[in-house]
Amino acid sequence: MAIYQPGAGLYIKAEKLSVEPNIYTEPVSLENYPYVKEAVSSPGKEVKVPLKDESMKEFKQIIQSNNTQNIKVNDEYFKINIYYAD
Repeated sequence: MAIYQPGAGLYIKAEKLSVEPNIYTEPVSLENYPYVKEAVSSPGKEVKVPLKDESMKEFKQIIQSNNTQNIKVNDEYFKINIYYAD
């Protein structure tokens, strides 16, 4: 028997940085990553992501391969937190 927990799942949250970090990456286009775009548009807000969303899998690979959670969007920097809640 499964127990439904409405808060369980994958989340992303962006934290706006006040200074340029030493290491960051620039995604080609946030249009390809709608949940990242939503998080960057509302820093501090937890954005729930469908578990089967392929764009988040791709985005996680980009930040892991660059060994950073920091991204640059236009002239602003954000720390991206991706986590699971259960």
